Amino acid sequence: MTVKDEQIAELNQQLKQAQKLADQAQQLQLKTQLQLEAEQQKVLALETELHQEEVVSEASAKGAENKKGFWRRIFG
Repeated sequence: MTVKDEQIAELNQQLKQAQKLADQAQQLQLKTQLQLEAEQQKVLALETELHQEEVVSEASAKGAENKKGFWRRIFG
């Protein structure tokens, strides 16, 4: 093998390694993106649940106020 052939073989090996690293980086980026999206969905679900609890709590408070008003009107 000539020096030029050895250099070509070494460059081909380096190119394969660079392609492998690029593929791994893409896989890692995709995995990270999917994890981020999953976490965002969890946050959205928790925010929705919290909002629903607040609405129920407000409705209960208004119901209690209306009951007091009703009894006050009767016995007031």
